[in-house]
Amino acid sequence: MPAVMRYIEDGQWKSHLIPLIAFVMSTYQFTVGWVGEPIAEIHRPTHLAFILVILYVDRILKSPRGWTDPGSLLPMGAAAIGIGAAAYLVANSEYVGQRMVYVTAVTPVELLFGGALIVVLLDAAWRAVGWLLAAVAAVFVAYTQLGPYLAPPFWHNGYEFARVVEHAYLTVDGIWTTPLAVSAGNVFLFVLFGATLLSSGAGRFFTDLANALTGRQVGGAAKTAVVGSAFMGTLSGSAAANVVTTGTLTIAAMRAGGYRKSFAAGVEACASCGGQITPPVMGAAAFIMVELIGVPYTTIITIAAVPAALYFLACFITVDLEARRLGLRPGVDQDFPRVRRVVKERGYLLLSIVAMLYYLFQGYPPQTAAFWSIVYLICLVVIFDAEGRRRWVLALVPVAFAGWLLYWEFRTIPALTGALLTAAAVMLAIDGGVRGRFVRIIWNAWIEAPRMMIPVAVATAVGGLIIGMVTLTGLGERLSAVVLWAGQGSLLLTLLFTMIAAVVMGMGMPIAGAYVVLAALLAPALEEMLVPIYTAAYGLDAGAAVTLALLSSHLFIIYSASWANLTPPVAIAVYAAAAIADSEPWETCVQALKVGLPIFILPFLFVYGPELLFQFELTRIAYTTATAAMGIFAFGMGSIGWMLAPLSVPVRLCAIGTGILLMAPEVASDAAGAILLVLLLTRQYRRHRFRPSEADPSSRDTSRLPHTGGGPA
Repeated sequence: MPAVMRYIEDGQWKSHLIPLIAFVMSTYQFTVGWVGEPIAEIHRPTHLAFILVILYVDRILKSPRGWTDPGSLLPMGAAAIGIGAAAYLVANSEYVGQRMVYVTAVTPVELLFGGALIVVLLDAAWRAVGWLLAAVAAVFVAYTQLGPYLAPPFWHNGYEFARVVEHAYLTVDGIWTTPLAVSAGNVFLFVLFGATLLSSGAGRFFTDLANALTGRQVGGAAKTAVVGSAFMGTLSGSAAANVVTTGTLTIAAMRAGGYRKSFAAGVEACASCGGQITPPVMGAAAFIMVELIGVPYTTIITIAAVPAALYFLACFITVDLEARRLGLRPGVDQDFPRVRRVVKERGYLLLSIVAMLYYLFQGYPPQTAAFWSIVYLICLVVIFDAEGRRRWVLALVPVAFAGWLLYWEFRTIPALTGALLTAAAVMLAIDGGVRGRFVRIIWNAWIEAPRMMIPVAVATAVGGLIIGMVTLTGLGERLSAVVLWAGQGSLLLTLLFTMIAAVVMGMGMPIAGAYVVLAALLAPALEEMLVPIYTAAYGLDAGAAVTLALLSSHLFIIYSASWANLTPPVAIAVYAAAAIADSEPWETCVQALKVGLPIFILPFLFVYGPELLFQFELTRIAYTTATAAMGIFAFGMGSIGWMLAPLSVPVRLCAIGTGILLMAPEVASDAAGAILLVLLLTRQYRRHRFRPSEADPSSRDTSRLPHTGGGPA
């Protein structure tokens, strides 16, 4: 008892409070993945309450005076409102689920909790996401009251505040609608899976594997950054998180390898943005897309595979051409790990991703796939980790598999699961060191996942609030009509308007938040325009054309919103990389855009050429992918200004034009682009023969070398 009192008096509990709450939340979510979700009126408010408590209590504890600081009163009140509003719905879940919407009167308690929760969510969005999302949500809430004073097409009759609160708080059409449901279900478990991978050492494994694959090539340091970020996309759907995780190693390696620090930071930022669109884990927006358009997650993985491959191909080509322009040499003398050794030591980590794909493609819900992926990962780490690996335990796996196979009547997957659980239990029972590592992995992952989820959960809750206001007022239909009118019947103009809106929205909020808002406001206009185009161009029936239009328009918005990480003034991934590289942020933005210039065209490619979404026969898919890859190569030549020899400005413009022709989904443009590409390559080869020096003398500068002291780098 005295020890407990000293623990409280010394304030040690403060440093453990948030980790403990986070651990409880992760345990709750993990358990839900096993037993199934409670009803929406219980599960979604509980999820949001945990997030709000972690957000606000953490802010209070970080205050110099803690709970005694007068400034802590507002966070304390916000946390209390989050708990109270959720507790009311949980305690009265049966009543809330059965009440007659817009008929049963809203009680004063419901009005208080609902109205206060809306205010708290706006404040939480400001703190956790940024002012833009909070401002946008506030405008949509205000729109419900200001409608009678606006001109058409935005005029409406207006709604009483009680009606607004009821729609947002007491139905599943507002705060608790699809985005938050996805956050509370699929997204959290996939984030927990990524956190467990990182905690188990997968970050180092992926970096070593990328080094082994690309380190000995020309410009290997930058290629390692590209490949490593592609691997890290499996762990995190956040560009900034990818930069922070891999950038400390890759940026230093690129600078040591001869790249300028601003270019090194730009490469890392550009490559890290690919994590949000890289299967099999693509971030929260992809899971929300599954629910909004009603397709399996495996379909999203399939349609995103080729565009993601082209994305990283564009990055790879750009850094390779830059390395050759600078005259960099392969790092053949460096002690890079061998692929075989890296896979032998930690390759078992990949089996958990294989398990995830198996469950997804077998038709299991994503939540179930994520749960069993975590289970498999933990078992694999316990059994196969090199520090505690025992041969006889490894031999136990096939023996246990045979026994479980008989028990499960020759059902392979349950038997394999039972064998892994058996061997892991034996290892935990006999080896204290393995137990300690197991506890550390679980603890670190379980407390990190809720922190990673704060911006996502807040953005999806506020996004649900915005969707609620849009459906209540009918704004979506009006705005779609405005977009179609502004586009003047031009698909290209409509896509440009949509991309600009997505980039602007993506600057101030997570991709999931931007996607939720724009999917409600602009996607219907795109879909309406694309359906007749796909029907006429591809001979699809109405149902297939609608599905293809849904897929391409929603993926277009996700891609466009993700580019906000690279575009100033709020280029979060670029600023994170610039801080690591100690480079000037605006110059780094320019370099990131230089590397990523071809990928800004990618969303237009799969809208105009939906073969890239893997929706047609293989020959058409292969042809369109090949011409797009050739176009990206030509575009990269023009962007970097090098191919065997320097390119003059007119030739660079010609290369960019050639790339556009090849990327355009028309046979005539492909033929013209192919002819121009052959002429360009022939010209450059002849120049190279007479000017064998590969390095561009004008590119030599000391700013790309590592800073070793004696003045600014």
